[in-house]
Amino acid sequence: MKRSSLILSVVAILTCLLMFKHDQAMAAQKYAKYDSAGISFEYPADWKSFPRDFVASMKSSMASELKKYNRTLRVLEMYISPNEEVALFFSSADPEPTISAQSVVAEREKVHEDAMKARDVTKVNILVEEKVNEWPAVREDVERSNGGRGCTVKILAHAKLLEFSLVVNNKANFDKYKGELDHILASLSLR
Repeated sequence: MKRSSLILSVVAILTCLLMFKHDQAMAAQKYAKYDSAGISFEYPADWKSFPRDFVASMKSSMASELKKYNRTLRVLEMYISPNEEVALFFSSADPEPTISAQSVVAEREKVHEDAMKARDVTKVNILVEEKVNEWPAVREDVERSNGGRGCTVKILAHAKLLEFSLVVNNKANFDKYKGELDHILASLSLR
């Protein structure tokens, strides 16, 4: 009797260990890792990069826009989910020396005001200062006139302005994906 109980206990423990290892393997496959220019983060493994020529065109346009703020764009990466419901945009820029979370909030307030006048943005859900991994950051969440919704987090760290934008083409799907942005931010590391 004791021997069969011991065997059952060992089998149960081995089963739990195997399930744990399987869960770890599945979790490891769920995310891919961006690792370049001293910046790394995890993003959903099944999200694909936008075509390089499209990213290059967007990078040129964005670099011109950032010059207005005395910033130099260094990195732009763009990913899209397989069902094309959500996209992730990541950029890294060298900011102006006087940048602060407060100045980013003030800048974004003006941008939102202009976007609402132009009827591009219909609602600003959030515009707040926060911390991401102890770095000062600004989170904004807006609804757009095209029915989409976007959440952008701008992080000031290591003399860089890092920007992560999660854009959902149908605001009804936003809650389905917002946890992905939280995971990306939690996995962020800088060297």
